[in-house]
Amino acid sequence: MMNKRYEQCIHLFICEGYNGIKRSIQIRSKQTYSAIPNGKDMKTMTVEELQQLDLFKELSYSEAAQIHAISKTARVNEGESLFEMGNPAHSFFVILSGDYMIYFSDGTAFTLHQRGEITGWSTVVRPYQYTGTAVALTNGEVIAFDGSELLRLVQGDAALGDKIMAKVYATVGERIAFAQSRSIENESFKSNDY
Repeated sequence: MMNKRYEQCIHLFICEGYNGIKRSIQIRSKQTYSAIPNGKDMKTMTVEELQQLDLFKELSYSEAAQIHAISKTARVNEGESLFEMGNPAHSFFVILSGDYMIYFSDGTAFTLHQRGEITGWSTVVRPYQYTGTAVALTNGEVIAFDGSELLRLVQGDAALGDKIMAKVYATVGERIAFAQSRSIENESFKSNDY
């Protein structure tokens, strides 16, 4: 069942595209990501639990422990932006719970709902600048990684970097393919519009 905020964002995006969503977010919330790392009522994730997430499944225990050392479990409130398009990429996120919309200036958008999905991959891909904006449609939890620390690990340990970047590039490839298929569908829809 969708909550009211989620329905509003989808409606605005369908009716007004990127600018409608951007206006709505600016009006409704000036909040940006202000996670409470490992808050007192937040359960800290163990190395073993981290290894259960798709991104980290192929890591050895010692590799996962390095990643775990730079991770912070964080709450995200409905309406908060994890990051905004054009800003320097400072954080990488793995979704634990909640619903999130990532949208782009060309009108493309997609949502994340599944535990283990990633966003903020611009922290490890040049030019290290966010290409979209991510907004929480519901309250949720994420694992947040400082981008410079994650980049340091990925660049400093070839085996670890290869495993993580292979997953990141696979995700990026899937999302680009999705965006291209949506673009083709939208063009087809427009040409058949009476």
